[in-house]
Amino acid sequence: MGRPQRPIPDDDRSPEAEFGRALRRLRADAGDPTYAQLQRRTGYSDTTLSAAASGRGRPSREVVQALVVALGGDAAEWDERWRALPAPDGGRAAVPPSADTADGAGAADPGEAVPVDAPAPRWRRPAAMAGVAGLAAVAVAVTGFQLAGAEDPGRAPASSPSGPVIVTVQNEVTAGPAAMREDSPAYLSSRPENSCRARGCLAPGDAAFDTGDTLEVVCQVTGERTTNGNDGDPADDANPELFTSTRWYGSRLPDGSLGYLAETWISPADRGGLGLPRCG
Repeated sequence: MGRPQRPIPDDDRSPEAEFGRALRRLRADAGDPTYAQLQRRTGYSDTTLSAAASGRGRPSREVVQALVVALGGDAAEWDERWRALPAPDGGRAAVPPSADTADGAGAADPGEAVPVDAPAPRWRRPAAMAGVAGLAAVAVAVTGFQLAGAEDPGRAPASSPSGPVIVTVQNEVTAGPAAMREDSPAYLSSRPENSCRARGCLAPGDAAFDTGDTLEVVCQVTGERTTNGNDGDPADDANPELFTSTRWYGSRLPDGSLGYLAETWISPADRGGLGLPRCG
């Protein structure tokens, strides 16, 4: 039996708290499955799912959708509830634009692979070229149901491709409910998969990136789930910097192939897809 979920204070009548209570009622109506069971149904960790129903802050739209479907709820109804939640800036929750409503006739269909031609990857530290070293960890692979590119909860993706984009690496992982700590350097993989040093899928060149290094990316793709949190530790459930995603960015390598870096290891300002086409 899973650990009891922390109660939502009775005097908290915020929209987020009411949303969390409603999710808990939906779970109870579905027979009160454990979050470990729901993890197997959704592909999201039990701590991520528990956090969605915590009543603290606005949860990820993709996590809510997966949880509602797993509990037999009405996905459209719950999507409307999610949209009604206040965004961090005080407005309504941002919703990713569809291919029919995105501005600009040239907006890319997120489900369509778009060939990408770009020069060799450019990665650098703010004042110098980046060196090579280290290993990026704290990434968890899952199988089963995955949504196409989990979004940053506070950011809507750009409406049209912008071509190669320079992004900033951020190798930080949660350290309890409020703090973050520096982790080992990130590296590019030849496939959008985790733990590639052990699995034999390192990208050619073995380049590594410290926090603050920059990288030119040309496309995005859905791959294995990564998180900067600890799925086995509930202490970071409330950490506002906790982030989980299945989106990976592709960077063109000197040999013409693509090297992939999980969105989780990118600065929050550079998450959300940036309007880049899908890697083809």
